[in-house]
Amino acid sequence: MPFRSATALVTVEREGVIDAFVKQLSGRSPVIEVPLKGTYAPNVFVSVLAVRGRAAEVQPTALVDLGKPAFKMGIAELKVGWRAFELDVKVSADKDVYRAREKAKVAVQVLRAADGAPPPKAAR
Repeated sequence: MPFRSATALVTVEREGVIDAFVKQLSGRSPVIEVPLKGTYAPNVFVSVLAVRGRAAEVQPTALVDLGKPAFKMGIAELKVGWRAFELDVKVSADKDVYRAREKAKVAVQVLRAADGAPPPKAAR
């Protein structure tokens, strides 16, 4: 980070802004932690706009103003997995081969891939 201290606007985006928050940054520790939610799947972009106000310790001269307000922007893609939304589907039939127009009897088993539990009743 090019500033000693700054105010950062952090946004999580995909097709639009999903989440946003403001955080104070220090030049000694310019790290921002973004909690990843399951709703961010499949992928999101995180952008940070770091804004520094006028630096009081640097006075402007006739030629240059090094203390003027400044900003820097960065963006990164985070790959968020689908594991929370995946389903394990098993289909078994009573026979291996069927003739034309023959009715098949099949059993379908659906479990959530994340924890092996059945899906909620509203999804069945």
